[in-house]
Amino acid sequence: MNNVHVETDKSFVDMTVQEKHITVSTDAKKTKKIISRCLKINTQLSLPLRRSHKREKKGLSHDQRFSNYPKV
Repeated sequence: MNNVHVETDKSFVDMTVQEKHITVSTDAKKTKKIISRCLKINTQLSLPLRRSHKREKKGLSHDQRFSNYPKV
């Protein structure tokens, strides 16, 4: 603090690292986002749809929810 230089033989280094909580988006999450955005654009432009992908979106969320369970 007062510009005092002291030489010592021991030095202490703190090497602790804190983990980051990062989630990796899966293909199911990306597909759900794409479907939602396309439906949003469609409602803004009021275009006719051949398919709304509601069943596919439900299936993706179901697959994502039970992805860690063992297959029976």
